[in-house]
Amino acid sequence: MDFELTSIPAYGDGSADDEDFTAHSMIKNLSDETIVIAWQRITNDLPQDWQSYICSNVTCAPPDISMGTFSLIAYDSTNLDCHFLPNGISGVGTVDLRFFLVQDTNQVIYATYFGNAEPVSTTQALKNKIKVFPNPATEQIFVEGNAYHFLEIYSSTGLLIQTFSENARIHINNLTNGLYFLKLYDLDRKLISINAFQKINSK
Repeated sequence: MDFELTSIPAYGDGSADDEDFTAHSMIKNLSDETIVIAWQRITNDLPQDWQSYICSNVTCAPPDISMGTFSLIAYDSTNLDCHFLPNGISGVGTVDLRFFLVQDTNQVIYATYFGNAEPVSTTQALKNKIKVFPNPATEQIFVEGNAYHFLEIYSSTGLLIQTFSENARIHINNLTNGLYFLKLYDLDRKLISINAFQKINSK
């Protein structure tokens, strides 16, 4: 095989009130040449109203995209994650993917990503009544709802991009287009909420 997938099966745990939680895996080029890998959703067995995004370090494929490709240079690797968006619904979901080498379709790896969202507690549900807008956004985003003291913006690959303090203006015009996640914390650095937003260019 010219590539391998690690941390498979992958497991992601969260709560129904989470905006997003992730099952992580890594894919690596084992060859000394650049390869092109295709992925395909085989099954998308999710509770009603759940969504799943398939994300590499380059892009995230939304639920309506069932197939994609990406390239890896010699011996390079990238994350290949499944982001589960439970939309307030508890339950367990699975996403099965098929990976194959475009140059040699006989090289195939199958992978399963599991997502588990625990029920929402009353306290947590009240705490997480937070709205992030506009979404998609071009230059600035706003947070409406319960007070927070720290705010962090992460890329779809889990990389910390920016940190803001309470009441700071959240400018995102320096971000490239794509999916990002906003993490809000209280004064004791306890996570309050995770919210996804899309950065797009202004017209």
